[in-house]
This record gives sequence, C-alpha cells and structure tokens, in this order.
Amino acid sequence: MWDGTLTVAEAEFTQTAIGALATTRWARPLLTRLDQREGICPRNMALLFEVRVAYALHRLGLAVNYEYKAGSGQRSVDFRVHGPPEWLIEAVRLGESDAMKAASKRSGNGFSLNLSSTARDKRQSEEGEIIKAMERIAEKACKFSKPSVARFHAVLVDMRGYLDGGDHDDYREMAYGTGAPRPENRHWWGDQPILGLFDPRNERESARLVQQRVHLIGFIAERRFCEGEIQNRGFYLPNPGVLASPEAAARAFQTYPLRPV
Repeated sequence: MWDGTLTVAEAEFTQTAIGALATTRWARPLLTRLDQREGICPRNMALLFEVRVAYALHRLGLAVNYEYKAGSGQRSVDFRVHGPPEWLIEAVRLGESDAMKAASKRSGNGFSLNLSSTARDKRQSEEGEIIKAMERIAEKACKFSKPSVARFHAVLVDMRGYLDGGDHDDYREMAYGTGAPRPENRHWWGDQPILGLFDPRNERESARLVQQRVHLIGFIAERRFCEGEIQNRGFYLPNPGVLASPEAAARAFQTYPLRPV
C-alpha cells in the first residue's frame, strides 16, 4: 500500500512544472511562496499540488490569476480562469490524519493500514476518515462568493493523503452521502447514515456553504506524475443544488478548463 508521502517521481515532475512556470507572470507568486518555504520537500506537499495544477492550466494556454480575491471577505481562491464563463478553482490536499498515523504500521519497506469500522475509537475508522475529509473540503467553501451565471466554482481535492487515494465510491459518499455508493461500500456513523456535502439534510454551516456556492468537487489521486495526469485522472461530481439538472451539469462541465480529454 502506498501512503501518500513525497516520492521521487512527484519531486521530479514538480520540478519540471516549476521550470515551465518560471517565466509565467501569473504563477510567480506561487513559485515565490514555494521557494520561501524551502521548496520541494514533504512539508510543502499542498503547495506542490498547487504547482502541478498551475502547470496543467498553463499547458492549456489559459489566462489565469493566482490567489484571486473572490469577494468573500479577505480570503482568496487559488485560481481564477478567465472566461466566459470564469472558473474559480480551489486546490486542497487531504493530509494524513492522526488516526491514519496511529493505524499505520511499517515493516522494512512495507506499509500497512488497519482502519476498521468496528474500531473502539470511531475516529480510527473508515467512517471517521470520510467525515474528516468532508470537513477539510467544506472548509474551502467560504472562499467563494455566491455563484452567478457567468462564474462557476470548483474544489479540486488531492486525495493521496486519504486511505491510499480512495475510490469512486468514497468520492460519491463524500458528495452525496451513504446512499450513493454501491451497497457493499457504504458507511454509517453509528446507526446514522453519513450525510454528504451536497445533501440538503446536512445542516452544518460549512456544508451549507458547499451546497450554496460550489458547483463541482473534483477528486484526484495522482500515481504516475506525468503530463496530463491532473487533467485526465480527475473524477468530478456536480452539486444538484446549484446545477439543477443533469443537462445543466453537463453544460457547465463542458466549460470546465481541466475537464478530461
């Protein structure tokens, strides 16, 4: 099992991205921030993910702003891609939780993870990891203002710090709740279903902001660290609260700059 730590392939490809972005004016603040924080190292993996997202946007020849003030207080969204329509994209990395560290065991070059739904400590369970991941994603919704017909909002999640990257059923459950995955992959918190971030029954304030302000959540777990992977490995789920029909979701996704090709 792979534990999401910084690999040689990630470091080398990120260095390639940095070289390509070095003469790109809008990316300079990102590269400066990375350099000020000691560059390519494990503590900067969230920034390294932003660099690779920036590189994917750069390769498409798009007009982009980094750290764009979106009109919600003083906070800024990572990327504004000019339109029409505009897309605001917030990149977030799920780090390894304390529960995962406690459940992880290493032996020589091997790695194993023991998270059980029957664990005495519910935080040290797959259900606990799902809920923590949802909370981390929801934190980003406050960066967006209310959506408009000329602007769409997406949260792009680096899933490598979550249970070996998770799978599509995990992603569906985070977005829509216990009923969304295949029955054998569903999770419950005690005797209660997990309410997804897009589920209107989820009344947490941060989830409400997701429901009101985020059009898409994209999940990605890079493996090869190569050209096109950010664009082509993303798994995107639409918010039915702001994209009211499958047709509306499809039309919006066709304008999304990092849609798979």
